[in-house]
Amino acid sequence: MRWKQKEKTKEAQIKMKTMSKFSLVSSLVLLLVLASCSLAMAAKQVELVVWDLQSYANQPWYQNAIKAFTEKYPHIKLEFEPHEGVPAEPKFISAIRTGNAPDVGILNLYWVKDFAMNGWIQPLDPVIEPETRADFFDGFLEYASYDGQLYGLFNETGVATVLYRKDLLAEAGITPPALLEAWDFDEFAEAAKKLTKDVNGDGKIDVWGVGIAGSRTGGGGPATFVQFPFFWALGGELIDENGWPAINSEAGRGSLQFYHDLVYKHGVAPQESYSYTWDDIARGFSAGQYAMAFLHNTHAPSLEQQFPGQIGAMLYPVPEHGVTSATTAGGWIYSIFTDDPDKQQAAWDYVSWMLSPEVMRAMCVEIGGLPTRRSVFDDPIFASELFQVFGRQLEGAHMKPGDPIFPVIQDEFGVAIQEVLMNQKDPATALEDAERNVIQRGQATGILK
Repeated sequence: MRWKQKEKTKEAQIKMKTMSKFSLVSSLVLLLVLASCSLAMAAKQVELVVWDLQSYANQPWYQNAIKAFTEKYPHIKLEFEPHEGVPAEPKFISAIRTGNAPDVGILNLYWVKDFAMNGWIQPLDPVIEPETRADFFDGFLEYASYDGQLYGLFNETGVATVLYRKDLLAEAGITPPALLEAWDFDEFAEAAKKLTKDVNGDGKIDVWGVGIAGSRTGGGGPATFVQFPFFWALGGELIDENGWPAINSEAGRGSLQFYHDLVYKHGVAPQESYSYTWDDIARGFSAGQYAMAFLHNTHAPSLEQQFPGQIGAMLYPVPEHGVTSATTAGGWIYSIFTDDPDKQQAAWDYVSWMLSPEVMRAMCVEIGGLPTRRSVFDDPIFASELFQVFGRQLEGAHMKPGDPIFPVIQDEFGVAIQEVLMNQKDPATALEDAERNVIQRGQATGILK
């Protein structure tokens, strides 16, 4: 019996030792697994350098979007470097050439073609989901494509529009055009004359019929943004089929003549209009100095807050009835710069998040922008009269071309606008000089050959 008891004791000791060894091995395996998981988690940590618009920084929709993104994607660390908008193009190009480009950037729409041609940004085709692509309006996809590939996505768009004070038109006995119809040039000028008033009888105009932004501030972008609709309604093309400037045309001369007539023939806009930015015009409108103004649709929300129920929008005037009202559509485009495979998915996660229906809706509601996704534009919140006009205006929208020569064209066209508004040159001479200057500058820089 003692012998058997000793055997059992030995067996128990062997089992204990075996279990201890197994437990030790199991613990080591578990530690190795945990260590490998930690390493994998660490490997997934990604840092993205993002260049977003400086103007977004203090806007609630943007702050909320970034907060929600970092909560959903804790492994992606965002390093922001805000940029100032249109003037930032040289900054982007310098960073690209010195190897310091961001991983993600928001670009002015007419930079994208040039950046894609140079191979500076990456095609989105490998990462964008088919259903996401199909939700964007075709025109915006086409604009951001080059050589059959998609290089960016618009986060919203905006149009040049005519904003007006409903109460001032009513006081002058003027019935605005039907909601989705346009006045012709003559009808617009006649209405503007009735709205131009010396209220206090001191011999000076207190309320002008229309506000015109003619300043070249911002590279001439805002001034051409609100002027090009007349050029396009008259059938103009900024660039011909060979890539050369085509601004010295009947359409160009007619569009500038309309501006000149508003100031000097009809006297419905101040002669200082050449020096005003569209923010000056918006402030003047807010102060009651203008009854109508050529502005951007995003000026409407703040004006509506100041004049509840009294802000209207109408389609841009047309040369004659039957012509489609034209406008300029603008916007900013998210593009991916990084070619690092470890960063590209994270970059797309950021871009797709900022372009998600929820974020786009919040942005457009807050700033008065127009959605570029079908699912967002169908939201009932965009069914107001203002948005109906903006939506119809998009049907005749043109976007500034992305050709490398365009910034030169815009600059020289901006000079011509000022020269005409200052009564220094007639439209024909101003545009003849402008087109010659574009060609000379284009050839000197090798853009035109």
